[in-house]
Amino acid sequence: MSQSEQAKSGQASGRKPRRTFWVFVRHSGCPFCHRWLERLSGFLPRLREKGVAVKVAHPGKPGDLEPAAERRGVGGVEIVADPGGELFSLFGFPRGGVGQWLGPRVWLEGFRAVVREGCPVGLPRGDVARLGGVAVTEGERTLYLWVQPHSGAEPPWEEAIDQCLAGLADEDQQGPREA
Repeated sequence: MSQSEQAKSGQASGRKPRRTFWVFVRHSGCPFCHRWLERLSGFLPRLREKGVAVKVAHPGKPGDLEPAAERRGVGGVEIVADPGGELFSLFGFPRGGVGQWLGPRVWLEGFRAVVREGCPVGLPRGDVARLGGVAVTEGERTLYLWVQPHSGAEPPWEEAIDQCLAGLADEDQQGPREA
């Protein structure tokens, strides 16, 4: 099993896997990704209360996203660097076409993110054509998957969180499980 497959399944530690909420961001300089990290920070208490592991994957090198994650309130979340895109591909996140990362909808959302919400624009690191999304896994099973239709699209956060927490009681995620 490859390192990416182990990361997805939670089997690297040999412990029983627990439910994991994944956020796949495009790159550390992406204003939409900064907005996603801020949104994620608001959901962390609910996810942690239920014992859900939270991981943020990005297509850059190790250390590229950690400063942004810290500034956006998700500093304690596991950050997974995927410079080769294997984990993104394993989940089915595609490389978008030019219209998906520079089209009119992207410019409109970019204006909102940068001007209205104050999200920074930085230098891209990693594969800027890679689209992101949100996934929920439990072991090797993917329970929920949302893929960006374009780089400015916002995940349906409430839907994704509800799907993640569906069927979990407080005690379901306790005990010696994979973090």
